[in-house]
Amino acid sequence: MHQFTTIPEFDRLTAMAQHNPEQLEALRRQMIEETISQADESIQRKLHGLQFHIDMEIRRAKTPMAACVKISEMMHGSLSNLRSALNDQSNQQESTVITTRVENVLDRELVINTSAQAAASPTNPSTSAKILKFTAQ
Repeated sequence: MHQFTTIPEFDRLTAMAQHNPEQLEALRRQMIEETISQADESIQRKLHGLQFHIDMEIRRAKTPMAACVKISEMMHGSLSNLRSALNDQSNQQESTVITTRVENVLDRELVINTSAQAAASPTNPSTSAKILKFTAQ
């Protein structure tokens, strides 16, 4: 198992940010690369693309706070998209379950009605045939 770089204590990070921001940036990049390299190969390219997008937003921001707000907005947008996709999938599954249950009830009703009609009128198969035809559609 790969050993990740240890995150320095807060005071050390603060000192790096104030006195040696290049070192802090190098540490950030190293830790990001370590994390992405541990992901499944099938999604590493996507993760690199996402990191590129994040880096571009950081560069475009006028202040560190503006960068933080923009990245936060990106995360909330992504979460909202995920929530919508999960809700859509859940709604489709519920619809399928309801449709299946209705079809099962209709099938049972058909069997009951067909049996009752056949017993009442064995010489008139046209009604049963119509019910079967309706169900098949």
